[in-house]
Amino acid sequence: MTPPPSYPSALPSRKPFSMLRWVGGAAMAVAGLALIVTNPRQEIYTDFATGTVSKFLVRDLCNANPQAPKGFETLVKDGCQAFMQQGSTEIRGFIQHNTERQDFLLFSLYTTDFPIRPLRVLGIFNQFFLIP
Repeated sequence: MTPPPSYPSALPSRKPFSMLRWVGGAAMAVAGLALIVTNPRQEIYTDFATGTVSKFLVRDLCNANPQAPKGFETLVKDGCQAFMQQGSTEIRGFIQHNTERQDFLLFSLYTTDFPIRPLRVLGIFNQFFLIP
């Protein structure tokens, strides 16, 4: 009697595919954990927004008229910047009371209602990005 003919295996080994899925899943889990851990808290956002709004106000409000005399321009800039530094407590309080945080666990969206228009910010990896 002759032995039956041997047929090549139709399916390749599944070990490489299985290993790739395991490594990919582990990488996703690590990335997710990193996002959760670095999702910025409300206090960190308040610090960021206070600094950002103060910079915008100093830039937009404290720049004297270019046609003003040099001494007057310096006086206005210095006085305005000193006023803004003293007013940062009020700005901070306004931001704390007028901000809504949407916590999505991996990141947060912050909306601060200002009289002119709302400030929208994405907080992710302990960083903040203004949303137009």
